[in-house]
Order: sequence, then C-alpha cells, then structure tokens
Amino acid sequence: MTNSVKKCFSKSFFSKAVALVFATALTLMPGCQGADPVAEAIHARIYIADTGNNRVVRIDDMDGRNWQECTGSPTEKRGGFSNPQGLYVDMNGKIFLADTGNSRIIRMDNMLAEGWIAVGTAGDGKGQFKEPVSVCSDREGHIYVADKAGCRITRMDDLNFGHWTTLGGRGKGANHFSSPAGMFVDQNEKIDVADACDNLHDACNNRVVQMDDIDGSGWHSHGRGPGDGKAQFSSPIGLCKDGHGHIYIADTFNNRIVVIDDIEGGHWQALGNGPGSGIGQFNNPSAVWVDSTYHIYIADTGNNRIVRVDDISGKNWMVYTGDSNRALKSPMAIVLR
Repeated sequence: MTNSVKKCFSKSFFSKAVALVFATALTLMPGCQGADPVAEAIHARIYIADTGNNRVVRIDDMDGRNWQECTGSPTEKRGGFSNPQGLYVDMNGKIFLADTGNSRIIRMDNMLAEGWIAVGTAGDGKGQFKEPVSVCSDREGHIYVADKAGCRITRMDDLNFGHWTTLGGRGKGANHFSSPAGMFVDQNEKIDVADACDNLHDACNNRVVQMDDIDGSGWHSHGRGPGDGKAQFSSPIGLCKDGHGHIYIADTFNNRIVVIDDIEGGHWQALGNGPGSGIGQFNNPSAVWVDSTYHIYIADTGNNRIVRVDDISGKNWMVYTGDSNRALKSPMAIVLR
C-alpha cells in the first residue's frame, strides 16, 4: 500500500451549508468519542467510520498495515450500513456504530460482524431515532446516542432500551440543542456535547456544552456565537477529552482543531490554517481522538484522510489516505482501541 504523505452527514445535515462542503452532499458529523478517551496501549488499532464508502475500516498504524474492512453482516436481512457517522469501540473491543441512514444503532463483537445486534427505527419515540449521528458508552455500560434530527441526546442501560432517558428539544438555553453532534462521556461520567448547526431550522448554537448527568444538571456551555476568533466556533461537530480533562473540538467550518483546558475555555489553542490540503490545513474536520501518549488523530473529512500530530502545535504531521479500493471517502469518525 502507498501513502502520498506520511507524518495527527446524514445527507440532509447542515442543509445549504453542505452543498458548500461536499459535492457528494454527504453530511459532516462526528464520531462520538466515548467514556475512556485514552487508548489503553501505544499499539492500539485505529478504527475509522469511512462514511462515504459505507464501511468501518481498521488499521494497525498510519502506514495502513493490516487493513481490514467491515461493510455489515452477511447473514442479516438489513446487514449493510448506510451513511454511518458515529463510531465507538469499548474496552472489551465491541464496536458500536451509529448507522445514520438506517436510523439505528449497531453493536458487533468484531470486524467480522459477529455478535451483530441492530436496534432502532425511524421516529422520535422510545427505541426510535431520527438521525443518530454519534454513539458511545460509559464505564457502567450505559449507551449514549446523539439523535441529530431529534435534537436530543439519549441514554439507555442496554440495547433493549432499558431505562430509556432523553434530554433536549430545539432551543438556545440550558437543556436544549440546535444540533447535537459529537458526544463524550468522561471517566467521571460528565457528558460533553458539541452543539452544531441545523440550517434547515435556522438554528446554530455554535457551542460546546457540559453536564453532570443526562437530566442536564450542572449544565455549562462555552462559545460566544459564530466566528473564527477565540471562544468562537463555526459548527463544531467532533469532540473528545484526554486523561487530564482537556477538551478537543473539531471546529468544522473554521477548518481547525481547538483544545481548551476546561468548559470555561481556559488556555485556548488551535491548529489549522486552512481550508486546504497541505501541512497544517484541514477541510471540514469532523472528529478528533487522543491516544495514550497524547497524539491527536483527526478525521479530515473533506480531504478524505486521517491526520495524526504529536500535539496541538502540529508537530510531526502524518497522513493516511489509503489507495485504490482502500482509499478513504469522507471519513467522519475515528477511535483508537
């Protein structure tokens, strides 16, 4: 396999803005970064939601070694993926996927799709999703879903929808979202959500929110309106946290990655001088992940690639694109495990 450079949407999402991003009209959404942000070992594998190719890809490293794909279950009647945008791998190696185009959540034991479970139908009731775009779990095994078109986040005990609980509704205040996207549950079970834009309803909160629980208690937000300055975002979609609690944000339409110390926005830093495809540039990045040695991995969606850097300065920039039938197309989520 070759790699040209080496060296960190549902179709309706963002409405008019999407046309400016991809000719394919795919919607930018994040991979939900989950409860344990730091991969357990330096040799963790890289999982990618290769959204434009309707598959999950796993590689051992940024050279693409031991490439493997999963396009769904060969034994299930509805075993294929449709526009999968959210991805999470738990500590036991189980793979969770927000299968956005099919309005469902999928769990698999491995990349062979063994142990396949698919749940959910289209709608806004219990056990239903309008456009699930991220999924993750906490250390107790609760499953969290960001339901973008439903404008809510959901928590359930298991894939039987036990203790189904939701929070949301369209709005600007506490306990409301304009478009919940990237979601992260940390080791203290605090919930962070990237609240992006929904141009169909002319709603753009352009913020990151944090709460203590699914009931919205302890609600805080960061982001003072649209823009490209400090403490400003333009449709932030991806979000994760490292072992020190620093928050990493894929500030999608500003073509940059932002890191802040906490939800108050302390020690604001940013990487990205795009849009572009060169070193230090992104084209609508939609997901971010941090490994055990604090390398930063980015799903650079518009450039059809994964980027890895040593830190927010962009040091030791590396790129993986794949080639031939292994070439990535609009990757929207990345997880290491």
